Amino acid sequence: MANLFDTLREVFTFSAGERRGIIVLILILIIISSINVVILTIHPNKTQDAIPGWMNDSGVVFIPGNPVDGSDSSREELPIHTVVARPFLFDPNDASFEELLQIGFSRRVSHTILNYRNKGGRFHTPEDMKKIYGLSPAQYARIAGFIRIPPPVTSPVAPSHLSDAGPAVVDINLADSSALEKLPGIGPVLAKRIIKYRTLLGGYCNPAQLREVYGISDSLYREIGTRLAADTIHVKKINLNTVSEKELAHHPYVGRYIASAIIRYRTRVTIISNVNELKINGLVPKEIFDKIRVYLSV
Repeated sequence: MANLFDTLREVFTFSAGERRGIIVLILILIIISSINVVILTIHPNKTQDAIPGWMNDSGVVFIPGNPVDGSDSSREELPIHTVVARPFLFDPNDASFEELLQIGFSRRVSHTILNYRNKGGRFHTPEDMKKIYGLSPAQYARIAGFIRIPPPVTSPVAPSHLSDAGPAVVDINLADSSALEKLPGIGPVLAKRIIKYRTLLGGYCNPAQLREVYGISDSLYREIGTRLAADTIHVKKINLNTVSEKELAHHPYVGRYIASAIIRYRTRVTIISNVNELKINGLVPKEIFDKIRVYLSV
């Protein structure tokens, strides 16, 4: 038994140098543990919401919505997630439900806007958006800078008033050849070209598009421009989710190369939820997108 105690004493007996080494090692472990605690306190781990891969490709971002206290009926009920695209200009008179969601409106406010329009309501100025129930002043302030409402189209002057109001205004989306030929400098050939180009476009959005018709010079347009109008209600929309590549390529602003890129993109994402995806993903150059956007829908 005495031999056993002697053996244990020899095993657990350290020299002065070994004791110093053990103490230094313990101090190092204490310092490292303290540093880890401080780092975790200053920079806690953050979880990131999963973002669908196809949305990363299209430039669309998922932003978590804030929970709403149901006890306050005046606060707007927001969806769990609000899908928001990069900021873009929009006309509240023709924006689709999906586009309104992309801007940042909740589903409830988006439905309210559509119901308002379906009942004949129209926004004449950006401030008219404040009339929408459920849209708070803070939310309006965030989107006010992106609202663009085109000026109203000048109404044609009735023939009985020509003597008082001057020459009648011609709506180039409704005029037939005979009506166009009454304009100075427009003969049968130019009238047919104007109508043919109108068919290719799907309707004129702006009288200035007549300058794209072969044979209409800048000087001729300046002479007749004040007598022209283009009511966009007659513009034919192209649904990006149903149009064929051939039909899309036939549009004067698109062509085969851009049409092919759009159709390949649609195949990859299955559904195009916003026309602005074409610009965000570089499928359509900005100058062409600005011209064609009014003709597109989803």
